Amino acid sequence: MDLLADTIRDRLKPIGLDLYDITLDRASQEVWVTREFMSATYGGSMQATCPSIGKKLLARHGLNDFCYLNLDYQPQAPQIPGAPGLFYSTESGGDWKGDQRVLTRVRPNEWQYMGMYAIKTCKSLTKEEWASQPPKVRSTWAKQICLQGWGGWVQARVRARIELEREPTEKEIQNVFDNGSFRATTPDEVAEAYNKGQECLGVWTMKCVGYDNDFQLQLCQKFPNWIPRPRNSRKGKKSDMKPNTGSSQHRNNKRTHPSPASPESEDESFENDESE
Repeated sequence: MDLLADTIRDRLKPIGLDLYDITLDRASQEVWVTREFMSATYGGSMQATCPSIGKKLLARHGLNDFCYLNLDYQPQAPQIPGAPGLFYSTESGGDWKGDQRVLTRVRPNEWQYMGMYAIKTCKSLTKEEWASQPPKVRSTWAKQICLQGWGGWVQARVRARIELEREPTEKEIQNVFDNGSFRATTPDEVAEAYNKGQECLGVWTMKCVGYDNDFQLQLCQKFPNWIPRPRNSRKGKKSDMKPNTGSSQHRNNKRTHPSPASPESEDESFENDESE
């Protein structure tokens, strides 16, 4: 779902394209972890982009600023520690409150800490910019909006316009959502709404403003020795429980930032019932 280079560059220029100066050695920076490990160790759902952290684990480590970005849905998320990036959503919104502890899924089930990021609203995609994107980008967004739960409100707006033949009120959109008729909305109808400028993708800039060396070193130390919990689908034999070699080298506490409608990070791992 990559956007055109000009679209990306125009939004990143104001925040700067340089990498944040990280003092931690490169080998330590490149150590990755699994989402299952993060959920078990730090808490939170393994599907949410910005999971709430349960009281027990929050009291232990004090961190409630995690932001997990999946490149399948956030193709311009930072992929190098300290690099700038963009965050996309089907809804526009304001700046996120507080810096976010960003981890990007760099490969399947491999999540790498990128740094602490300020996420600020910028210009949404214009109708012309949308039209200039590769067909695959446009069709993928339209299809996923209809397939994924996070696209339901967009489907409801599109369906309401079709049924009413005018711009609907919030109440009318809510009615379409509540009665379930939004599910009849097709990818072609969603794409047409974006083509007409009735819908647009919200965009936020991501600027690295810090890097928590101690946090990354904790990941380096803990993950290789962490033993995953056996899956429910198999008998959990002790002989199956082995430490990780995961390195590329050798709530009910609410989050404080706005929560735009965005794809979940959707890790393929199972849910940890101890994360809360």
